[in-house]
Amino acid sequence: MKNEQKNEFSVSDKEHSAILAAINDLRKQVEEMKRAIAILHGKVVNIVDTVTFAGESISELKEAFQKSVDVYLDFCEERGEDPEKPFSGNFLLRLDPILMDRKGQSSQATHGTHKGSLAYWTLVARLLEQKCKE
Repeated sequence: MKNEQKNEFSVSDKEHSAILAAINDLRKQVEEMKRAIAILHGKVVNIVDTVTFAGESISELKEAFQKSVDVYLDFCEERGEDPEKPFSGNFLLRLDPILMDRKGQSSQATHGTHKGSLAYWTLVARLLEQKCKE
């Protein structure tokens, strides 16, 4: 004898059609997601405003970037605002002239610390401040 399983789950024709429609919708959504994943996208960084761009190839991405920047510049002009400039990455440190006179004295204490780092300049400022208090 064959081992037969009875399907005790039955649905009406209307329910069956609704399930098939839902499955088809899910398939369409999956296909849309697959297409969306293949899209390259980017964002202009180091500004507060949001400027994004997307394309399906590198050349489309470059073109979209140029168009997005042009749209952003036009938008700023329409509003009478200056477009944001990217952050420079520089950190300015203003020292009292007395501290500037004594900065050479701190060079031995900061040996081995990268001179472009925030840690270096923080250390220099603290050392100079200490020297001035002495």
